[in-house]
Amino acid sequence: MTHNMVNILLGCVLGLTMSCTSGQVETEPEPVVNPGDQQVAGASSRSDDGFEIHRGVNLECWFSQIGNRTPDPEYYTPETIRQLKQWGFDHIRLCVGEEKIYDNKLNPIENNWKLLYAIMDECVAQDMRIIFDLHESRDWDCNHTDVKHVMFSDYSWLIKTWTEALHRDLAKYPNNVLAYDIINEPASSALTNPKYSWNEIATAVIKAIREVEPNRTLVVCGDNWANPDENFLQLNIPADPHVIASVHFYQPNNLCFYREPWGKYAEYDGPIHYPGYILQRAEWNKWLREWKEANPGKQPLTDFTNWCNDRYDYSKMHRAIQECKEHCDQLGIKFMLGEFGTTFYLASDVRNAWYTDVVKVCDELGVPYSNWGVKGAFGLYDWNGKGPQRNVFDTDLSKPNTTLINILTGKGNSGIRPIYVD
Repeated sequence: MTHNMVNILLGCVLGLTMSCTSGQVETEPEPVVNPGDQQVAGASSRSDDGFEIHRGVNLECWFSQIGNRTPDPEYYTPETIRQLKQWGFDHIRLCVGEEKIYDNKLNPIENNWKLLYAIMDECVAQDMRIIFDLHESRDWDCNHTDVKHVMFSDYSWLIKTWTEALHRDLAKYPNNVLAYDIINEPASSALTNPKYSWNEIATAVIKAIREVEPNRTLVVCGDNWANPDENFLQLNIPADPHVIASVHFYQPNNLCFYREPWGKYAEYDGPIHYPGYILQRAEWNKWLREWKEANPGKQPLTDFTNWCNDRYDYSKMHRAIQECKEHCDQLGIKFMLGEFGTTFYLASDVRNAWYTDVVKVCDELGVPYSNWGVKGAFGLYDWNGKGPQRNVFDTDLSKPNTTLINILTGKGNSGIRPIYVD
């Protein structure tokens, strides 16, 4: 996930293994062939031309957003997948940085691929779907657009990465198991006079992949960090029954990124509400007065005055998501929420109300989703009460947030209408 407006999300520093809680015991999985074989066993009995997803989660900050560090072999393991399956998730979005799996000539880094294959093969064994998300590349990184932005002037490397390297290393997984998310959160607005528009780049990349994989499901983010705004409504790519457009939904920002320590919402720790008025002027004025008394001569990172008396509720959320879906319907492509979430620093009743409404809207509109993520401040575990601050493990991996997990997996909800790309 991740956005210019928030920089990098908390949780990328965690290197702990995911704990396993009790749950329904799964049947014995079918054997999985070795990664080097031509086909992967244990896939769904559905047609190889169909890719079906509904409720998923991002495997974040393992192979992406970790700087120069090497992916931790214990951060996510096949046990993670078994736990997610028991909880009720049906797919993962596997966030991967190109430089973690290839050298500068696109030769595979074998040890890292073994870790990814172990996760993907366990998804096959558990009858879960996979969205392989190219979260960062040498030519584009949504969190470092000042140095990694070549894609908007020359997208040939992105095409080569997909049609030569990733096609070579991923095509063995059937179409009904694996989809490709072609690049995370493009943002032409971060650049001055980009040579190509995102529509031009996305259309070219889709066309190139279609030459080697005509029926593979492809996920395409909207421009402007995949925000559900006017930039998404300008997405214009050819109709394709095997394309899913993706929005990353963190609305409203001052609620979703509450106290995240990486960006402009780090300092305010006063009341936040949902639904209704997110922040009232009296609350902000009180907090600001006390903050200035404690920090004489300074100004906070963000002036929340413009946020005061701003309402956000189910109807506003529904309208925003519905507009994006209707746009995709007109284009002749599918639609999903590829990311969404709030930090666990929010009061639990506020956080649960927001998540409940997102899930309700998606179920009513038939929109699948992938929560951001499993670990960290946006994840499925409770806060340990010690943060937020940089480089601190704020997550208590012994305490899965069962209320949130139940909301996200639809327990007690009705009207499930999964997406099916055939």
